[in-house]
Amino acid sequence: MRKNFESDSTLTLQEHFRILGIDTDGSYEEAQKAYRGLVRVYGESGAEPNENKLKQLNVSWDALKKHFDETRNSPEAILNDPISELEKQAKAAGVWDEVGSTIEKVQSGRLDARLIDRLASNDDPELSSDQITLDYLKEKIEMAIAIKELEQAAKAAGVWDEVGSTIEKVQSGRLDARLIDRLASNDDPELSSDQITLDYLKEKIEMAIKRKNG
Repeated sequence: MRKNFESDSTLTLQEHFRILGIDTDGSYEEAQKAYRGLVRVYGESGAEPNENKLKQLNVSWDALKKHFDETRNSPEAILNDPISELEKQAKAAGVWDEVGSTIEKVQSGRLDARLIDRLASNDDPELSSDQITLDYLKEKIEMAIAIKELEQAAKAAGVWDEVGSTIEKVQSGRLDARLIDRLASNDDPELSSDQITLDYLKEKIEMAIKRKNG
């Protein structure tokens, strides 16, 4: 059994394991899987949203990550260098404001709902969780760059006043009703939600330019 130690929350290591519902000799992978599963239940978009429960889960997960880091059992070090490179790429492309919070969440072990769903639905034994996470972050950066280019195109065409609010909503994750409907009605497995969103914004810009040119 692993030794006891007091965390910043005054709970013992054993109590943090208990909160995540796993044995005190559980591995990093078991703790991570348990945490992600509970977040899917008690998170904001979960089946039983509970802010206090989620806060406690985050405290316990932070404490256990620190424990595994100290005992050199955490595989997160494998991700550190590639994620640092993605961070540099995002900053160089001027999209850190759009993707920074997602990258920082991954670095701290707190993943957003879409990434958790992607990890949970993976049925390819040759596709590791680290690779899925890196691919997800790359997609987020590529999407942010593509939207930034559309923003610049709209401003250059003089139609930002007409389409700016729609683009800004997408950048902040708040989609308008028409885009939500288009995403919901998509039945083409080869057409990603990102591509649908980009096509939608391009159409908005093209229509605004046509109206401007009479």
